This record gives sequence, structure tokens and C-alpha cells, in this order.
Amino acid sequence: MVRVLWFHPRQVLPPRGGGDLRTSGLLRGVLAAGHEVLFVQPDNGLPSGPVLAGAEFVTVDQWHAPALAVAKVLSRSALRSPRLAPSARARTKTRIARFRPQVAIVSEVMARPLADALLPPGVPWIYDAHNLEGDLFAAHVDAATRPAERVTLSVDQARVSASERRLARGADAVLAVSEHDASGLRRMAPGVDVVVAPSSMEAPAVPDRPGEAPPTALFVGTLDFTPNVQALDWLFDEIVPGLRTRVPESRILVVGRRPLERHRRLLETTTGVEFWEDAPDIAAAYATARCVLMPFQTASGTKLKAYEALAHGVPLVTTPQGIHGVDVRPETDVLVADGADDLVLAATRLLTDPRLAAEYGSAGRRAFEERLSWQGATWPQVNALIERLVS
Repeated sequence: MVRVLWFHPRQVLPPRGGGDLRTSGLLRGVLAAGHEVLFVQPDNGLPSGPVLAGAEFVTVDQWHAPALAVAKVLSRSALRSPRLAPSARARTKTRIARFRPQVAIVSEVMARPLADALLPPGVPWIYDAHNLEGDLFAAHVDAATRPAERVTLSVDQARVSASERRLARGADAVLAVSEHDASGLRRMAPGVDVVVAPSSMEAPAVPDRPGEAPPTALFVGTLDFTPNVQALDWLFDEIVPGLRTRVPESRILVVGRRPLERHRRLLETTTGVEFWEDAPDIAAAYATARCVLMPFQTASGTKLKAYEALAHGVPLVTTPQGIHGVDVRPETDVLVADGADDLVLAATRLLTDPRLAAEYGSAGRRAFEERLSWQGATWPQVNALIERLVS
């Protein structure tokens, strides 16, 4: 049994996004191996999630406004990172000292302030790099349309890039979600020990039946996340019109939160498009879909929504970037297309052929179970790394 100290930049349970899904999955794997975890997270004012055996959650207070605004401006960390109140810092250091951690994990670049303030000296630690964050924030800047948003994102891009380099170069080991990200991290921090540990998710016990679903194509995501913003632009500009022309009875179901105003207008007015905002039960969306659309144009990170579609047994239609770093076979496990016309044709095949949808759904579920599950793809690498650092 190893005592693991863990820093995460948000309250992790219940998961509210891809980063939380990854961290909560890794946490379950570390606990399943018999290790003990002290999990440190900022107070986001949200209700706490379930209790996990073997894990103690320490939720620390942040600065209150206006002191929080001043702390964010003066800090070297990203504007979106948490800022700990001095009283919380002292109490949490005392609790960490009593825990006597043998190894630590820092989840995401945004957790840098937690690590800077609370990581005990001499404890080996792992940086879990959820993405190549500097590259991702550069894309956020390019996609920004409002001047104020562009300014704050530009500040964050510089801070995120600096924090990312510091974390990667200072860690005893780094977790990357894909070989693509691992290559970038090795260039950023030559000589660093990088271990590829893909993200995954809990699979439903019984996969869905896309062959029995109506001709519905599903898009799922956090809608102000830059790759999803770009995907939605492409979806509305070219893919929805093409699908509606070829399959007039088809429906495009978009499930997500925080859409941009221009997208909200389209979601509410475009014929054949239905929008579920902040849907409490994502499984219901997969149950009503014959295929999942992922028209992504960036390859950074692991696309958790690809794993989710495969785990549910719903056929996936995506681009090469959408499955970059994911161990699936194009045209056998998923349908892959480069341009809008080819994406429309691939989705049309599934929307008009229930038997083909059932075949691809089953193939995707098998790929997930054999090569992409937490138990097979990720937990062994992470637990082996923890044990190696304390040996």
C-alpha cells in the first residue's frame, strides 16, 4: 500500500467534464490497487460527490472577491487556476504532514498553485498532463471573437505555457494521454520520464442498440471548449445541411453545456437539430442515437467522447484527428472521413441502414473491452509507475 497525495484544480466528484472524468477514473484505479489517497481540491461551491473507500477528500477554501481578483492578476499561474486562502493553506499543510505521503500526483496544469503551496519537499511526484495545454490555449486565442475574451485568453496562454514547462521539467515522471502528447512533452522537457496512460471511462453493463434507434446523429461535448466550438461551426456550416439533404427524416441531437451565443441561436432555430442543455442523464442520449458524430480538427489529448461512444456500443463517425492516439481500426471499429462530404456520406450509411449501425456498434464495443478499458489500457501503467517511484 502506497500513500498517494493528489492535487486537482476542481472538485472532482461528480465529474463535470473530460478532465474530471479522467482524474476520477485514475483515482478509482489507484484505490483498486489498494493504495491510500489524500485528495486535495479547491472549494468551488458545489455539492460534494460520493465517498470512495480508501480516499479522503480535503476541500480547501479560496480567496474571496475582491482579494481573489487581485491574487489572480498578481499570480504567475493561469487566471482560471484556484487560489488558496492563507488559512486553508496552513490547515491543509498540517493534514498533509499527518498523512505522510510517499508519492504525489498533480492533475492538469491548472493545479500548479496547489502543488506550489502544498507539495512537501522530497516527495516524488507525477504530473498528469491531460493535454498539451499551451497548444490548446493558443487555439482558444485564435477562436476567441470578443476583445476582452481574447485578452484574458492571451494572458492565460502565456501563463499556461510557462506552468506546463515548469511542471513537466520539475516532475519525477509525466503521464501523457497519447503518443502524440508524449512526443510534445518530451520536446518540452528533454529527459523526462513520460508514460502514456490513455483516458477511458466506465462502460455501461449492457451496450445500447443503435440498430433499433431512430435515424439520429449525436454530438456531445462542453460547447465552449475550443475543439468543440470548431466542430460545431463545421457541423452547422456543412454537415447538418448535407445530412438533411440526404436523409430528410434524420435528426441531429446536440448534448452539452455553455454554448456560445451564436451556437445557441443555431441550436434553437435549425430545422432537424435538437439541443439538450446540461442533460442529467447522458445515457439517455446514447440510447436514442444511431451514430455519434465527432467532426474534430485538432489531435491534442485523448477524445473521451470517442471512448464513450465505443463503450455505449454506438457507431462513431469521426475524422483522423478524432481518433488520434486511440487504439481503433478505421473502417472496422469506426468510420473515419477527412472532409465534410465524406463525413456526411459515412453518417448517411449508418442512418439509413440499421443493420450496419448494429454491426459497427458491436465492433466498437468489442474494441473498447479488448483494448481501451481502464483495467487494460491505463490502470496497470499508472500503478506500476507509483510503485516504481517509491521503491
